[in-house]
Amino acid sequence: MVTNRVERPWAPGPNVPFDYILASPAGVNHLAFDHRNGTWHRLYENSSAEPLHVGQAILLRPSDVDSILTFSLSWCLGAGHGTPRSEELVDELAKSVGVLVRHLAERAGVPKA
Repeated sequence: MVTNRVERPWAPGPNVPFDYILASPAGVNHLAFDHRNGTWHRLYENSSAEPLHVGQAILLRPSDVDSILTFSLSWCLGAGHGTPRSEELVDELAKSVGVLVRHLAERAGVPKA
C-alpha cells in the first residue's frame, strides 16, 4: 500500500537495484519496475522500495500511465510470457485502467452508464 510519507525531492542513483526506473521530475514518487518478477515498486530516498499493485502505480503517477502500460505489457509479452504473473499483471492493468477512466469521466461530468 502506498504510504503517506512526507518526502523531500531526491533522485535515484546508480545503486538502485532495478533496471527500469520512472524518475519523477518533481523529485518524489519515483517508480521502478522489477523485470525479474513483473512488479512495480515505489522508491524512497533511504533505499527502501515498497511493492505496488500496478493500479497504485498508475494512481501515484497518472501522467506516466503510458510508460507504466508499456513496461508492464512488454514484460508480459517478453520475459513474463506464459507465467501466472503475466496473466495477473494483465488483469491488474485492465481493472486499474478501467477504474481510472471511469474516475476521470465522472470528474468530467460524464453520467454513469
